[in-house]
Amino acid sequence: MSRQGKVPFRALDKAFFGIGLALCLAATIYTGLIYGSLPDTIPTHFDFSGKADAWGAKSSIWIGPIITLPTILVIVVVSMFNTNTTKNGKVLSPEGNVKVVDHMRRMLSLISPCIGVISWDLVLSMSGKLTGNLLILVAIGGILAVAIGYSLVIWRVMSKDPGVEGKEGPFL
Repeated sequence: MSRQGKVPFRALDKAFFGIGLALCLAATIYTGLIYGSLPDTIPTHFDFSGKADAWGAKSSIWIGPIITLPTILVIVVVSMFNTNTTKNGKVLSPEGNVKVVDHMRRMLSLISPCIGVISWDLVLSMSGKLTGNLLILVAIGGILAVAIGYSLVIWRVMSKDPGVEGKEGPFL
């Protein structure tokens, strides 16, 4: 429970978080299933045309799942527990707080499937099952578009909110 009360989680946000988490888990499981059939050396980096330009041990294929799965979990935890917002050290009004938390959750929930796509792209590219950079570029572009768009919306809400007089809180 937060200082200002619990901000309910919307079903759509839960669904997007679930999709991102499922994609990362599936990529991790798939990596485990194909690991034994991989050659000892696999591509680990690709140029803009999608050609491999660096190689490493087959254990390098675990980098994607090792980075993306914990990232999704951290994002979900932050979304669950970061329910207090402040502006210049002043607590936002209850209405402003709910709007900011809703927008923050929507932003993070929309980023989650993009992270899942990145996990798959890394695993498929490094295993030689996918060539080209389109998938990862679309996912990164999606993350940037969502982050910039929702950050501007959150900034607009916060700039219009008068805050609660006499209540100060830490910047969260």
